Amino acid sequence: MNAEPLSLLDHLARLTDPPTSKRAATSIRDREGDTIRPGTHRAAMLAAYAATPDGLADHEAAQVAGLYRAHVCYWHRATDLLHLGYLEETGRTVVNPDTGRARRVLRITDTGRDAAQAVTE
Repeated sequence: MNAEPLSLLDHLARLTDPPTSKRAATSIRDREGDTIRPGTHRAAMLAAYAATPDGLADHEAAQVAGLYRAHVCYWHRATDLLHLGYLEETGRTVVNPDTGRARRVLRITDTGRDAAQAVTE
């Protein structure tokens, strides 16, 4: 179930996203690359997964990270972390009570644990 790590160059924006979203994604990629900086949404999500090694759905990680609110695209940050190899799929799903839809459960990898530790040092 390990997704092969991809560069964030491969995960910028959907084809259906508006041009403003595509420009923002490119800007973030150019500024951040494949790094995790302290104080970012990526770092907060990674810390949430590190604190729960059995895994979390994206919305659960966002709740732990304090990011489960309007206008925060926490699911993109979880996908970023998955593509970077910091998270892996567990094969399990849980239902998001707000949407009624099943969501994948991700857990932190050894590489993700190392990255989480490096961000907090």
